[in-house]
Amino acid sequence: PHPKIGPMKLRGMDRASRMVCSGLENLQGKAPLGPETGLFLGTFSAGSDAVEDFLSRYLKEGPLGANPMLFPNTVLNAPIGQAAIHLGWQGPNSMACQNFLAGLAAVQAAVNHIATHPDQELVCGAVDILSPFQFQVWKSHPTYGNRFVLGEGCCLIQLSGQESGTQIVGCTQGRIAGTPAFSFAQALPAVRTKFEQHWHRYGAPDTVWEFRPDDSHWADLFQQLYPNPPALRACKAGRVGFGSYLAPYHLIQAAQIPGDHDITAFGLGGDVLILRLKVQA
Repeated sequence: PHPKIGPMKLRGMDRASRMVCSGLENLQGKAPLGPETGLFLGTFSAGSDAVEDFLSRYLKEGPLGANPMLFPNTVLNAPIGQAAIHLGWQGPNSMACQNFLAGLAAVQAAVNHIATHPDQELVCGAVDILSPFQFQVWKSHPTYGNRFVLGEGCCLIQLSGQESGTQIVGCTQGRIAGTPAFSFAQALPAVRTKFEQHWHRYGAPDTVWEFRPDDSHWADLFQQLYPNPPALRACKAGRVGFGSYLAPYHLIQAAQIPGDHDITAFGLGGDVLILRLKVQA
């Protein structure tokens, strides 16, 4: 918890709201934002812990066991509502829930808003929590501990329409019909098509940084997406985690590497969403 968030406010917040408000307070310390600032966030799991607690007590004890203090946090937009109230922000306020694409979808929505409102200051990103119930569900997945790790977190990105050396070039999104969320092999042809459409519209990257987790499955995925990259550099990474906040987080981490970069982030989960970021030092 952030020292600027009092105990009475914390008592009414769930885990996701606390992470968002603490993250925004840290962001405010670096770059103060005015009351007209907008907030666009995505989530895969925010509110699920409150839903779990509320329903479990209701089912065990009946209506008298339903805790009214928990109910406001059972809705997905509770974190951005709590954040806007805490900071006094009056700008546009939107929460996206789109599987593992939610974080990139929120960034895309923020970019589209700034395109028509260039004077608007926005914060975008994602927040996810991991409840005990979710942990038990994910732990039973066959790839747990091998292809992905579990976690929770919050990623916040400040956007504006002012000219900068860091620019989001554009986004490409498309539906992948009839493909299970974890069946990358079935989705690859459609994903490859969307990548080609993205390159045709915004230009192909001059250099590709290969993200190399400790799993040959992801290496095969990369090789099929980039069969003939113009130039290739490798960056070593650990295991991949599941959560809508991870793609925006890795995007911003890559943007902070010194030098000029052309960074592509993509998410897959029913739809495919590709987001491109260029950095000129």
